[in-house]
Amino acid sequence: MNSAHPDLLISEALLEVSDGQASQPVPDNAERFDSSVSVLGSVGFCSGIHIWEVEVGPKKAWTLGVAKESVDRKGNVIVSPAGGIWAIGLWDGEQYSAGTAPLGTPLVLTRKPQKVKVELDYEKGDLSFYDSNDMSVIYRFHDRFKEKLFPYFSPCLNSDGTNHGALKITPEKVLVTLAPAV
Repeated sequence: MNSAHPDLLISEALLEVSDGQASQPVPDNAERFDSSVSVLGSVGFCSGIHIWEVEVGPKKAWTLGVAKESVDRKGNVIVSPAGGIWAIGLWDGEQYSAGTAPLGTPLVLTRKPQKVKVELDYEKGDLSFYDSNDMSVIYRFHDRFKEKLFPYFSPCLNSDGTNHGALKITPEKVLVTLAPAV
């Protein structure tokens, strides 16, 4: 994966990502995240409705959502629509937030989701996150998307050994609708 931070381990099937706790010998290309422990999905979307599920399990920190193709991957990555990333995340095992500028939007959840369903409706400009257990809404972004979007994943660091495990991606079903010809 050309976008994966050097510390990330990606499964052979490209469906799991975890912090390998050591940099892999990979080329420093323009597509690669160099300070944010992140990776983009291998397929991008510029139309249609796309759904996938991410098993977050017992992880104490993670971030997931979508990023525009031109997102800045070098240096400090800003997780907000202004930075080109629409995402939610968990920090310190209990602090959920949506990536909004300038400080994020705190989210209050009744329980810790084990799986998060992500639904992107490109034409409507909707990106929704659900607790897969009961389909309760975690957060919704509404925006006007102007370029190709890629699924965005960060398993976050596991430097102290308390954020072990992988994010496991499950494509649920993909509904592709074509925009009318202009």
